[in-house]
Amino acid sequence: MGALLIFNECSYYWRLLYVGNSQDGTQMMTFLPLQVCEWIAYISAFMLIKKNRHLYDIAFYISLTLGIIPILTPAVLTGVSFGHYRYYSYWFEHIIPILSVFYMTFVHGFRPNFRKVFKPYAMLAILACFAIYANLNIPDANYMYLAAGTPGDSLANILPSNIWARLAVAFGIVTALFTLVSLPQIIKEIKQKRRKTE
Repeated sequence: MGALLIFNECSYYWRLLYVGNSQDGTQMMTFLPLQVCEWIAYISAFMLIKKNRHLYDIAFYISLTLGIIPILTPAVLTGVSFGHYRYYSYWFEHIIPILSVFYMTFVHGFRPNFRKVFKPYAMLAILACFAIYANLNIPDANYMYLAAGTPGDSLANILPSNIWARLAVAFGIVTALFTLVSLPQIIKEIKQKRRKTE
């Protein structure tokens, strides 16, 4: 699965380079690997190959929160029809990281730890810095959907247009999703503490 994820991500860029996406090469700058799902695909791939606990902490939280949103609202597929290469590549890119988290959890016994949630936060913060810089300096760039919404139905379309308000709302949504995913762990720990005090 890890090797297939890497091949899938690389093939997307090979296709853009050799088949192309537009007549002028400048538009290629709007396809840099600065999207969350692209990075989580690579992280999941190396997590599977290396059986790495640190990568699992990041993949668990992002795949089971932000990774599910594009599956529920695949807005970027609005202009891509069934049978198009990107159609299958898109679903593979978003579904396999989720499956890989379940694989590492149930097969290799990895367990999430809500105290390690700072790792996915740090990754998102660093990626957002690069995305904002690219959005400000590359015409028509919209990395991490921090510059604007996207065609079709998407959670990104409800965010405010102001960049700072957009970041604040996005941070709130991410925090709520991370908390929701952490609830079973938090409840379990509270119960364990109560048993010890009784």
